[in-house]
Amino acid sequence: GWGYCVFAEVVEGMDVVDKIKGVATGRSGMHQDVPKEDVIIESVTVSE
Repeated sequence: GWGYCVFAEVVEGMDVVDKIKGVATGRSGMHQDVPKEDVIIESVTVSE
């Protein structure tokens, strides 16, 4: 089935996370809380 699991820590750019968190959501088939419009992350930086 559909789903995801993400393990990460935001070290800067929390304002972007808050914007993603604030998008309108609804139902899509059997799934709830799905963004009504696509959320596209254009770049990330991975540091170890």
